[in-house]
Amino acid sequence: MPVVLLLLIEWVGQTGVGIWATGDGSGVLAGHIASIAFWFVFSSLVVSPVVAYLLYRIVRRARQGPGACAGRYVQIVVLVLIGNACLLPGVAIMAASNANQYVELELSWDLITDALQLRQNAQKEREAHAAENEKAKQDAHAELQKELAEIQGTKEQLDIAKSSQNYGLMCGGILVISVGIVFLLTWLPWSIMASLDPEENTSDVQSAIRRGREIAAGNLWPIVGVYIITLVIAGVSTAACLLPGLFFGIPLALAMVPGLYFCLRGELEHIDT
Repeated sequence: MPVVLLLLIEWVGQTGVGIWATGDGSGVLAGHIASIAFWFVFSSLVVSPVVAYLLYRIVRRARQGPGACAGRYVQIVVLVLIGNACLLPGVAIMAASNANQYVELELSWDLITDALQLRQNAQKEREAHAAENEKAKQDAHAELQKELAEIQGTKEQLDIAKSSQNYGLMCGGILVISVGIVFLLTWLPWSIMASLDPEENTSDVQSAIRRGREIAAGNLWPIVGVYIITLVIAGVSTAACLLPGLFFGIPLALAMVPGLYFCLRGELEHIDT
C-alpha cells in the first residue's frame, strides 16, 4: 500500500503541475517540461528509493539476515537518476505525441463543472414553471441557454485538442521506452539491490553498476519474459477489478525484483534448505 500511495501521489502531482504550467493553453510546452521534471525529480528522490528499501526487506526476511547497508540513499538516487535519464527520450516523444494532453484534462474538467451547472439551471427553470413566475422563467431559460452554449464551445475546443494526437509518434515513444526498459533490466534493479546488500561489495555507483551487469549477464531474455508476464498479470487484475490489482497484481509485479535477485544470485536452493 505505501508503494501504491506513492505512485498515486506521483501521478496526481505530475498531472497537477502539468495543468498548472499549461495555464490557459498557451504554455503547452512549459506544461510538459514541468510535468516531466516533476516525474524525474520525485521518482528519483522519493518513489524509487522508498520502493528499493521496501523490496530489500523481502530479501532480508527470506534470508533471515541483516538489514540493508546504511548510508546508501545517495547512491540509490544517483543510480535511479541515470536510469530515468535513459527513459527521458521516450517520455519526451510520448509527450510530443499528445501535445494538448493537459489542455484536454482542463477542458474535460470544465465540461464536468458546466454540466453540473446546467443541471442546477434546469432545476431552477422547472421550479419557475411550477411557480408560474414569468420573470423567473425567463431568467432561468436565459441562464440555461447560456450554459448550453458554453458547453458546446467547450466540446468544440476539446475536439480540436484531441485532433492533435499523433499516433505514429505515440507508437515511436512506446518503442523507445520499451528499448530503454530492456536496457535498464540488464543492470538497474540488480545494481540497486546489490547496493543495499551487505553480502555485496558495492560501496560506490561504479561498482554497483558493474555488479548489477554481472548479476544479469546472460539472462536478459528470461528477465524480460518474467517482467512481461508480471506486467500482464498486474494490468489484467487491475483492469478487471481495482482491488485485486492493488492487493495482488501490483505487489506481485514489485516482488519480481527480489525474487529474480535471488534466482540470478543462485540463492533459492540455499533459502529452501
